[in-house]
Amino acid sequence: MNESTRTITYVIAAAVSVGLALLLSPSGEMTPESLKLANVGKPFYDDFNPAEATSIDVFAYDEAKAVPKAFGVKFEKGKWTIPSHHNYPADGADRLAKTAASARGIKREELASSSPQDHEKLGVIDPNDDDKTKVKGRGKRFTLKKGDTVLVDLILGNQLKERPGFFFIRKPGENETYVAKVSIDLSTKFSDWVETDLLKLDKNDLTEMEVVMNFQAQKVNGRMQVVPGETNMLIHEKPADPWKLEGIEEGEEVDTTKVNNMVSALDDLKLAGVRPKPKGIRPDLTIDPEFVKKQADLDRLVLDIQSRGYMLEPDREKKNAIKMYGDEGELVAATNKGAVYTLKFGAVFLGDESEIEMGSATDGDKPAEKAKEEGAIDDKAEDNNAKATAGKQPSRYLFVTVNFDEKHLGPPPEKPAPPEEVAAADDAEAKPAKKAPKKEPLDDEKDEPKKPAESSTPPEDKTEDKAADSEGTSKKPADESAKDKGAKDQASKTDAGDENCVPIPAAADDTDNKEELKPEKSDDKQNGEKPDTEDAKADDKKEANQKDGDEKPKPDAPAPDVKSQPAPKEEKKKSADELKKEYDTQVKKYEADLKAYQDKVAAGKKQVEELNARFSAWYYVISAENFNKLHVSRKDLVKAKGKPADDKKATENPEQMDEDKDEPAQDPLESLDDEKKPEQKPE
Repeated sequence: MNESTRTITYVIAAAVSVGLALLLSPSGEMTPESLKLANVGKPFYDDFNPAEATSIDVFAYDEAKAVPKAFGVKFEKGKWTIPSHHNYPADGADRLAKTAASARGIKREELASSSPQDHEKLGVIDPNDDDKTKVKGRGKRFTLKKGDTVLVDLILGNQLKERPGFFFIRKPGENETYVAKVSIDLSTKFSDWVETDLLKLDKNDLTEMEVVMNFQAQKVNGRMQVVPGETNMLIHEKPADPWKLEGIEEGEEVDTTKVNNMVSALDDLKLAGVRPKPKGIRPDLTIDPEFVKKQADLDRLVLDIQSRGYMLEPDREKKNAIKMYGDEGELVAATNKGAVYTLKFGAVFLGDESEIEMGSATDGDKPAEKAKEEGAIDDKAEDNNAKATAGKQPSRYLFVTVNFDEKHLGPPPEKPAPPEEVAAADDAEAKPAKKAPKKEPLDDEKDEPKKPAESSTPPEDKTEDKAADSEGTSKKPADESAKDKGAKDQASKTDAGDENCVPIPAAADDTDNKEELKPEKSDDKQNGEKPDTEDAKADDKKEANQKDGDEKPKPDAPAPDVKSQPAPKEEKKKSADELKKEYDTQVKKYEADLKAYQDKVAAGKKQVEELNARFSAWYYVISAENFNKLHVSRKDLVKAKGKPADDKKATENPEQMDEDKDEPAQDPLESLDDEKKPEQKPE
């Protein structure tokens, strides 16, 4: 075969191959099986970085209202806020991070359907679809963005019944629906994205609760004033102490169940919705004087506030200020951290979940008057509660402020005063030594001046001193002074009737002199000497006792023997150094206590500052249930005291009970006067 023939043969073979390839090739439409092979196992967004997300939008569908429901969180100006709810701060940082991280790595596990007709059955219809006929089968759409750039956009459908954690999911604009494992929580509920613990209060810190039931505008002295209604004050100092109600009457006691409900409701008070404060209302709930200069602005503010159940009145304590009062009263709660909460209760209104959370976009919340027209509020009901109706729940408006009051921290520590001894020791070098004060005479001596001993004895009797020295001074303790020895020897010679002693005439204060000589008599007995006068007195007393008819004669008590009685223990006087050391220890403790107290003050002020920053721009909606627990009248706070099960006296003395068995019989001796009671015979 020549070269030309070979070339022609190759060309014909190639043409045949191309024809066969075209003949055997599949149609242009790809089958679900081919799509599964092409995309299964791949993530929807493999290059998504959760840290880049600056907004999260969640859309759902309200089948009852047949309208989409949107919820969004946006990072702006250094914080996350909720644009759909008046840009209220999103406190759920954990949920935000978890939602963004969970959107990463969602991959197609398998293909469920490529037909749009299956979207309703799988629940993946876009909730924002404009087709009003598509009410059923709408899913939740979540979109994460960085600025205006879409990072993630998916529609989450129904969960597979036989496979928990697996959902039908698809991209908006695509027909294919896949099965994917999803752990993301796409809640559109406001309370899931914010800090619902409104007060951040610990019930163990509560020390006072004052409940004012209501405020009313009344004419007082010719002018209208806001007057408080029934007011009740509950106090306790420690968590273990029972709550006490001021002004409780005899036969009543505090109903601990109602009080505990109040405490628990305060501790766990949850916000159900938020509203921005009207313009002109300052954080302390007074009205900005600059704002009210325009009458039109003031009129609008008054109408808005009144529709929420609040009144305005000029503040008599602050010039050009207007205060706010709640129609339904207020609750003032103080803690041992110095925080004093004031909760001002407003009107009741009815609303669905969206209206409770952020109000209605058209006519606002339904105030109490409108609720009354619909029959949801009973005027005859004392608590003025609203009744739930067809998807509408009763709620209450609430304004909150917090102040710091140091008195609730307890008394501050007091610095110890230095002892006088320490101060005297410190001043000893600077001041001259003081002379010893002149010895004051005894009480007996103050009544009548004591005569000198030498004036009662003739000066010529010099032998008496010699005799006294020979008999008395040799037996006295060696440490006695000469002056004391002379005085005691003189007294001994007088009582003993010494033959060398000159008799001393009896003086008017002879009794006093005898009292002073008693200790010396005791010494004489110890020395073996018995003066005649003492023996005679003792014999007379003995005979008198024997003549008496008592079986056990009781002799007169002898004069106290100074030496026989134990000397009282004298406290060891502390030196100036010891006192100064103790004082320094007390000062150190005071300084530590003062530092701890100052730290408590600083912590309390910081807490109040943070809370007021949170409350400053908002007022809130709480459930009617929580309002009823906090708004408690006196009749609900007290109950009658229960009678004791057994009477102690009746149990111990059943035979003394009266015939009617109501009270134990009274001891007849208890009704007698003291002088009429029979005297007891001596044993």
